[in-house]
Amino acid sequence: NFPNNDQIMKNLNLEILKYDKIGIKGPSGSGKSTLLYLISGLIMPSRGTILVDNILTNINQKGWYQKIGYSPQFTNLINDTIKENIIYGLDIEKKIETDKKIEEISKICLLNEFTDKNPEKLNTLVGENGLKVSGGQKQRIGIARTILKNAPILLLDEATSSLDYSTEKKVLNILRKKKRGATMVIISHRLSAITDVDRIVVLKKGKIV
Repeated sequence: NFPNNDQIMKNLNLEILKYDKIGIKGPSGSGKSTLLYLISGLIMPSRGTILVDNILTNINQKGWYQKIGYSPQFTNLINDTIKENIIYGLDIEKKIETDKKIEEISKICLLNEFTDKNPEKLNTLVGENGLKVSGGQKQRIGIARTILKNAPILLLDEATSSLDYSTEKKVLNILRKKKRGATMVIISHRLSAITDVDRIVVLKKGKIV
């Protein structure tokens, strides 16, 4: 339930296996984002349980957060370079080792198609809250940031919604191939973008239909 006691989900039972690639569909307000919030531990269920390896687990803890790579629809950017926005939040010690990784990651999310056209490349400034880049470029930076975390569970919440159809499909296909060793849950407003997953879960009014 949310604070106004509106029940978002009821009698929802979903099993996600390790390495699963799952697509989530449903109309606005069906509970798609809420499901990812529950999995990630951003919110806790008022009733029911969340099991990890069949063990009742308190996912609202640091250890679980470290296993989650969460990429939302809207990416917050700082007034700095593309590179600094990708490594934002990383420990200083780890930043030194990231140059090659960032180049590889930028190819996975096709960010290189934008950076290669700019003389400053990954040192291109994004401006205040990303004013100098497009919505699609912002999202690619957000996805790159998520991939860099190298978490075993990736949650993409409309993370490619600002990309055109062809680019979205390319990014998701490359991501699925490159991250075979990760469990992925993908919300997309385009059914065509999630046709190559293991399962598609359709939600309606908080229920799997």
